[in-house]
Amino acid sequence: MVQNPDNAIATSRAVITRILDIALLRTPSTRRLISGVAGIIFIGLVIINIFSDLVADQTFIRINGILLLFFVLIILEEVAESRAKISQHLNSLSTNNNIEVYENEISASQRQLEFIQHHNPIDVRMIEYSTRSIEPLLSVLSGSGSIKTIRILISHPEAAISEYQKIQRILSAVPILARKFPLRSTGSNLRVRCYNSSATIRGRNFDNRLIVVGWYTYDVRRQLLPDEVQIWGDENPVLIATVDTDQGEKLAKAFDEIFERLWHESEGLDRATRAYSSLVPGWPTNLWLRAVSRK
Repeated sequence: MVQNPDNAIATSRAVITRILDIALLRTPSTRRLISGVAGIIFIGLVIINIFSDLVADQTFIRINGILLLFFVLIILEEVAESRAKISQHLNSLSTNNNIEVYENEISASQRQLEFIQHHNPIDVRMIEYSTRSIEPLLSVLSGSGSIKTIRILISHPEAAISEYQKIQRILSAVPILARKFPLRSTGSNLRVRCYNSSATIRGRNFDNRLIVVGWYTYDVRRQLLPDEVQIWGDENPVLIATVDTDQGEKLAKAFDEIFERLWHESEGLDRATRAYSSLVPGWPTNLWLRAVSRK
């Protein structure tokens, strides 16, 4: 059978290219092989020199120097190539993951506010500790004419880690919610309930299109009150992703599962705060509390 001339030429070029690659040390495997051989020869010559009674002549020293230089150059090239590959991999992860990472709630707030203003979400689900750190977000939500349902989970006062947290963070946020969502606009959209477990996750799902996830930690960051247990959420990093990406879909699925479990086991805001209404000035009316406490 007669071989196609074009195939023959292509095969010849491939063979010649491979030979040149090997001869010029273009392939990583070839460089590693030559580097290893040079290293072995260098170490062997050094050992011979150490245990030999003969004094090394100038030729021996030059050979050692050349081998050492060759060995070091190839090692440095391998290190540079490895760093380039790692950098490329990290850039690929950053490009493909579609997860935005923000330093804290403040730096992440603009992204959320813009989404609400430009995409007009209909349904919003939120897990918070007290809502005190997200007042700008609540203001935009309350002024949005598109939203039909806002479900907010906050910590139950009985689950507060201290009296300070119970009164100054959780309970004091309730009158603020009432002012931002007055009764005339809350009958059909706002629901607020309290979960009894320790605060661990924080976040929001906007219309199942944008997912925002953060977490709570109980580390001592600065002295506030003597021996006070501290909880931090808005100063921790925040992850944001669109739900139409693979990563965003997974975040949204995990968030929604937690939200629905907590919502199912939650207690209405009216019942959860009944014993503390006299502790906070400007406490909302029972009518408002009942309206927002429905499941």
